[in-house]
Amino acid sequence: MIKAWETDPNFKYEIMREPGGEHLLSCYQCSTCTLGCPIVEVGKELGFEYNPRKVIQMSILGLRKEVLSRPEIWFCASCQICYEWCPQDVRFSEVMGAIHRIAEREAEKGNIKIESRRPDFEHAFLNQVRKYGRQYEAGLMREFYKGRLLQMIKDYRKMGTALFLKGKVALFPDKIKNAEEVARIFERVEEEEKKIAEEAGKA
Repeated sequence: MIKAWETDPNFKYEIMREPGGEHLLSCYQCSTCTLGCPIVEVGKELGFEYNPRKVIQMSILGLRKEVLSRPEIWFCASCQICYEWCPQDVRFSEVMGAIHRIAEREAEKGNIKIESRRPDFEHAFLNQVRKYGRQYEAGLMREFYKGRLLQMIKDYRKMGTALFLKGKVALFPDKIKNAEEVARIFERVEEEEKKIAEEAGKA
């Protein structure tokens, strides 16, 4: 049962202020996103529930804490199938990106706890691109698995060795030309995100 006094009617607008969340209210709950989502099928096989339509519905209803705390918000593969299928151009994967940013800010404030390692992976991935203008796999592994060497060996014992032998994992970074331009793009994005966070704090 949803209790009106426990909802946040401004949550939907908070999402819509984030880049990618602008089309949230265009959703009319047709479930097309859920029907086409491959993670829904994977979830059925592995025993967990993932329902994109439900995440949208909860967000519109103002169930802020419930949405931001749900582990499944990190399951989206950003495959864009929902983007292609949606008759309302809601762009679910982009809405999820908006929700992710809000969740990370709340986690930094200590209001929620994020159990998923996905944010750590994404930050490590983007840091490599920022430094070198491209992905540096060894650097990504080192940053993501910092302090978890045994877990890294366990995860990459077979696949990592095969990739290394085929030359897919470089030991040293290969910086692209004009990597500084890529770094400036990151700086510009961070400035915009800071402005959005400040505006969200005032709202």
